[in-house]
Amino acid sequence: MSRLTIHSADGKHSATLDGDDVTHRLRSMTVDLQGGQQAMVLIEPLIVELDVDTDRARFHVPPDTADLLVSLGWTPPNSLGKTLGDPA
Repeated sequence: MSRLTIHSADGKHSATLDGDDVTHRLRSMTVDLQGGQQAMVLIEPLIVELDVDTDRARFHVPPDTADLLVSLGWTPPNSLGKTLGDPA
């Protein structure tokens, strides 16, 4: 399980995941706290590049976004021998 830390000071916020600053990789983050239940965190990664091949869906995931998703447990697909983060 990963450890998420949120820090707020002077109206600015930052987030670290297992000690790694992920603030610049996030578009938004929502924390849902309900009594007696484990907190739920909804993270919306920042994606500034998106390449789509019209014959079939193929997405380019920027390396920072891929690193964030992997640190959260995502297993990237290994299709067509492409390295994650390489443009299609």
